Amino acid sequence: MNRLAVVLVVAIGLGAVAGVYWFRANRLTAADIAEIAEAQKRVEAIDSDTAAQSDELDTPSTESTPTEAPPVRPAAESNEQQAAPAEPAAAAKDADLPPVITVIPNESMPANTPEKFTVLFKTTKGPFAVEVTREWAPNGADRLYELVMKKFFTDMRVFRVVDGFVVQFGIPGDPNESVKWMDSNIPDDPVKQKNAEGTFTFAAGGMPNTRSTQVFINLGDNSGQLDHRGFAPVGKVVYGMDAVKSFNSKYGDAITNLQDRIMGMGNVFLDQQFPGLDTIKQAVFVETIEDAAAVEARKRAERQAADDPAKTLASETAPDAFKVRFDCSMGTIVVECNRAWAPNGADRFYTLVKNGFYNDAKFFRVVPNFIAQFGLPADPKLHGSWLVSRIPDDPKNISNTEGTVVFAKPANVTNARSTQIFINLKDNSAELDGQSFTPFGRVVEGMDVVKKINSSYGETPEQRRVRREGNEYLNANFPDLDGIKTAVIVEESPKEEPPAADTSPSPSETAPASSDAAPTAAETAPPPAEAAQQPAQETQPATSQEIAQPPADAAPAP
Repeated sequence: MNRLAVVLVVAIGLGAVAGVYWFRANRLTAADIAEIAEAQKRVEAIDSDTAAQSDELDTPSTESTPTEAPPVRPAAESNEQQAAPAEPAAAAKDADLPPVITVIPNESMPANTPEKFTVLFKTTKGPFAVEVTREWAPNGADRLYELVMKKFFTDMRVFRVVDGFVVQFGIPGDPNESVKWMDSNIPDDPVKQKNAEGTFTFAAGGMPNTRSTQVFINLGDNSGQLDHRGFAPVGKVVYGMDAVKSFNSKYGDAITNLQDRIMGMGNVFLDQQFPGLDTIKQAVFVETIEDAAAVEARKRAERQAADDPAKTLASETAPDAFKVRFDCSMGTIVVECNRAWAPNGADRFYTLVKNGFYNDAKFFRVVPNFIAQFGLPADPKLHGSWLVSRIPDDPKNISNTEGTVVFAKPANVTNARSTQIFINLKDNSAELDGQSFTPFGRVVEGMDVVKKINSSYGETPEQRRVRREGNEYLNANFPDLDGIKTAVIVEESPKEEPPAADTSPSPSETAPASSDAAPTAAETAPPPAEAAQQPAQETQPATSQEIAQPPADAAPAP
């Protein structure tokens, strides 16, 4: 019994010492070299029996308290393999195309962390992209933004890959860089999102407020194991999860307890003792990233739709004035359109309404005190042919005051309007008038209904997915979105007819024109606003949206 007590005391003491030095960078000693040799033996054992590699489960951070024994991983998880879904045959010839990427230089990024941004990680197994939502974990999002701005993720080894569990990295290849970040922990964030497959989370040291630079990607649904332990996801992988799952997992957790060695010698240590690890080459901000095969398939569908003679997309000439009633989930809205304000916009809107294009469409982007946006159809098949049929810009005749109705488009891009519409929830003339956002109508009934549109999802819905999947995507992921039930023309003025042959009596025989005649629509149009104007951006992620901060067809960001 006494011998057992002595052994326990010694074990506890060693654990305490290890905890003190867990984050410190040390030089390799003879004992370290011996420990490395033992690690190499473990690696050889892994090579001979790969099934034994996943028998233990650690927290997603190998920064966890060294004295804490890792829980045993259920055997069913350790051997589980997820088969990649088969590629559709039609897309096979596009499979080798590079992804479509738009990189944003760091110098063009704002000083403060955006509410949403996307980071592309270039690796030895191909790129993967992470969309970060600051609301999920503000402190973690701010730190990740800082790290990418400072080009921290450069030539960095992916030192921990446990199949079906996590991929972890975040220790610099240069030991001098590790020293800079050693005492720069950030406060914890409450856990707002589950550690589901593909989520991107900061590792921690087993105690409060110990997150620093290490991150991990969940390879499976780890919410049951990690959420209650305070691991707060900051984003999710939106592209390249296949690359993440292909990282070299040969060493499994064999390097887990050697983090101080990595910090002390960096890539030199890892490359000598654990060759073949995958590398994070670089991390950059991107506006949008899409699978090239999907992009090509969509373009083909759009071209086919455009070439279909049965689908003539020319806009019909609208009346000088007409009204459209929107019966919505929140109530009824009536929009009065004036062709003199924006002839091309009014003609397109009139044609779309007559064709039932907006029936069942959702208000997929609602930014309080800014805009409410709609115009992506419930059935994505309706969108392709109209997308390639863009309309010319109209000159600015009316300002973007509260209640005006406007076509969305990519910011500062000419002749790019198609189907998306937004309603100004306030006077946005200073922000939008200078970017060719030209109102063609205004809400004349139901502005109180417009302001009731559910804004809880903000700019979260992804436009590219709405285009591809329509309401199926929105209903599954954003069930409380408000929408349009029907949009119908309820009133229109007669269209101007060409003058008939002159068979009327001479002027001397006719009565003089009445001075009380009503003015034309053009005469009653309000004068253009002269407010100062600032550029608006098209939303993307960093995410791609049509009108908004980074859009694809969008209105500016507030």
